[in-house]
Amino acid sequence: MAITPPLDPNDDDLNWLANDLATKLASAFGYPLPQAEEHIRKYYLEYERAAPLRRQVLRDHGAPEERAWTAKEVFGHDYSSLVLEIGYRLAGGDVRSEEFFEWRKTCWDALKNDQRVPPPRI
Repeated sequence: MAITPPLDPNDDDLNWLANDLATKLASAFGYPLPQAEEHIRKYYLEYERAAPLRRQVLRDHGAPEERAWTAKEVFGHDYSSLVLEIGYRLAGGDVRSEEFFEWRKTCWDALKNDQRVPPPRI
């Protein structure tokens, strides 16, 4: 199944990554696939809307704005971590907290085996 409608009709790779993320989010947290797709779509749109701010922050710190990753780069870099981040946020948690990092350690095996991850401790 492919994410519908596609995030970008002209970028099959991005849409494949988004579909893979949605599938992983659904299996890890028990969301129905259409709901997981919607969460991925929302993350993508929020990430893209924040792109100008990320570029500005880089400029303000003297870094080239080209270092600001696109959503496609984020989706492809380490989608397992991204799935856990999105799932934890959806559960109401703060991904900058120590609890998130501790909980995340308990999830890798389940995530790797396409199983449900332990419920977030929030």
